[in-house]
Amino acid sequence: NKKRYSNDAKFRSKIIHACTLRTRKLKNQFDSLSSTEQQAILDFYFNCPSGYHVDHIYPIKHGGLHCLSNLQYLPSKENGIKWAKIPVNTNIDGTPCT
Repeated sequence: NKKRYSNDAKFRSKIIHACTLRTRKLKNQFDSLSSTEQQAILDFYFNCPSGYHVDHIYPIKHGGLHCLSNLQYLPSKENGIKWAKIPVNTNIDGTPCT
């Protein structure tokens, strides 16, 4: 599949557009946080263990928030499997529904 899409300009432009929108959404949410919250998120990313990814519990793609309570460390392989699935009984800030 990788080779199949590597020469497909239309596919590449769709991916670039989706990444641009996600980046813009993350930046807007990050900029709206207090400096303390921003630093906590930066520290969370900085302290990510080797072999792990920082994952949004409730995916940004589905309206999840870019806040500390919605972040978790996942092994790289698990993060690839989870992708953009919404966990059952989870709020958009990553906290469990009550």
